[in-house]
Amino acid sequence: MAWKNLKQRSLADALLVEHAALTELDDVHALLDWTKLEAHLMSIHNKATGEKAWPPLMMFKALLLQSWYQLSDPPLEKQLARD
Repeated sequence: MAWKNLKQRSLADALLVEHAALTELDDVHALLDWTKLEAHLMSIHNKATGEKAWPPLMMFKALLLQSWYQLSDPPLEKQLARD
């Protein structure tokens, strides 16, 4: 299964202005060893056919944000698209 390319910056990424909201979760990011967690998650969605899947670690992080900020699916999707 191929993963979506998340390394390439978009025009919107290049135009981002620094804001406190962009760094408020940096402490959590530094606290956890994401590479070990990613290794555990990589086998979750590995089918050879179908649309390219989002990386499991990204989906896990989205679920954490959904839980922490008590978002239902539509508001989470909106936040992820916007931020």
